[in-house]
Amino acid sequence: MAYRNFRKMLPWLVILLVFLVYKNFWSQPQPIAPPLRNQIDIIDNSKEDRKISNLQEIETEEDEFNILDDKAILDRISVMCNSGKKPVIGKEGILPNTIASQYQLKSVHAIMRHGDRTPLKASKLDVNSGKQSMFWKSRCHNADSKARKKVARYYNNVDERIQVQFLEGQTHTQTLHPLSHATTVCNYGQLTNAGVEQLLKLGAFFQDIYINHLKLVKSEHIHQQVNIRSTTVRRTQQSAAAFTYQLFSKFEFNRKIAITVGKDTWFRDSKDQPNVICGKMNQIWKESKNEKKIVHKLRRIDALISELMPIFNKSRIQMGTMSSIADDFITRMCHESELPCGPKSCMNKRQLAQVIHGLDLVAEIDHKPIAPLAIYPVLKRIQQNMDHVARNLTNPVKFALMAGHDSTISPLLYALNIHDGKWPRYAARVVFELWQSVQKKSEYYMRVLYDGKVVTSKLKFCASGTHSYTDQLCPYNSFKDYMDKNILIQKYGTDYQKICQE
Repeated sequence: MAYRNFRKMLPWLVILLVFLVYKNFWSQPQPIAPPLRNQIDIIDNSKEDRKISNLQEIETEEDEFNILDDKAILDRISVMCNSGKKPVIGKEGILPNTIASQYQLKSVHAIMRHGDRTPLKASKLDVNSGKQSMFWKSRCHNADSKARKKVARYYNNVDERIQVQFLEGQTHTQTLHPLSHATTVCNYGQLTNAGVEQLLKLGAFFQDIYINHLKLVKSEHIHQQVNIRSTTVRRTQQSAAAFTYQLFSKFEFNRKIAITVGKDTWFRDSKDQPNVICGKMNQIWKESKNEKKIVHKLRRIDALISELMPIFNKSRIQMGTMSSIADDFITRMCHESELPCGPKSCMNKRQLAQVIHGLDLVAEIDHKPIAPLAIYPVLKRIQQNMDHVARNLTNPVKFALMAGHDSTISPLLYALNIHDGKWPRYAARVVFELWQSVQKKSEYYMRVLYDGKVVTSKLKFCASGTHSYTDQLCPYNSFKDYMDKNILIQKYGTDYQKICQE
């Protein structure tokens, strides 16, 4: 009897269960975060937001983003995104009026980060990930609007003037993509229209200074005196192409300018040494994780990620690394998209600011320990190229560009002692200029700029210089001695190859 009654009640129990699930989950609308710009006007005074976070509890030093106001946070975001709508500003090629006539520019080496891009992969956190996927698919085409006329012109003409080739001696599994868009949608990790615009503007800025004004390279010497490099991913190739296309847009030449693609993030590879492996660098990186200061920063990052877990209803493993979280969020804010949401709530602006600060910590944890060994080869190559100019060799490199990543720029800044503790922005650039004295032809001086600001006086080999303009120029011989004596890597030895083979 009891069994028969249960069978009669079973359909009603199923209906009741479905109703309860619908009421508590399906019928509730998904949380929608307002666009980032609108969130600046939202001040969350809830009790939950006033709680001291796990991150703050373990802090032993003042946290930058705990003291910034809303405008300062927005300014930081604006700097990171480096909008192509803003004019490029910088002191490249411009000496103070009091000394400008005393020197002549002889060569330029620029190392830069790629421009604005799509996320590296689909979001694993956002409940609205499908909506985000559709959003990013619209970022790399429809370049025919009035604001994107230059971008559209670039897409139509770049393959006629620029070509990509693999570094001689390297074996690559992937194929070379055309620089113009072969598809109508953005792939993950691809340069956006905004990124192309950034590099076109930067190329135009360099063209005005170095080509039009200072006449650094002539069109008949472009294939002998210009060297363009990029890493293997499409966004760096496209960044190098957009910059180079605009830099030499006024030149006429019979064959295309070549961008040489190499595998190494730090451009340690070359035609003479195509394959570079440095086991010592990996060892240093692993051992650094046990240092007390690094352990403390790792705990700060872990506490921050733990604070975000309830929002997205994810485990610590599901949240991923700080770099992957930041990649998801920062690419959104650069396009003023919605902040990511979990099942019941969305991130707020303060939490976003903490993520940015967490990314700054990642740079110090991952890039600072390896900086000397990662950057030594490319600095040595720059110094050797400068030496060829100083010795007046035939067709020396007068302009070199290396288009890489944030993980290229950040170690370089640490190696040069000019890192400001902040993650490099899109299209960040470090420029090395070689100047010759007009009166004393045998005297050469170098000048270094980061994002258009002169940082020469901060360089380790220039800080104690005796030249009267040490804030602008540093004797080239100081740089040469620094590299010849391997001072950058002397902590590990004097022979780079032997150090790496340990």
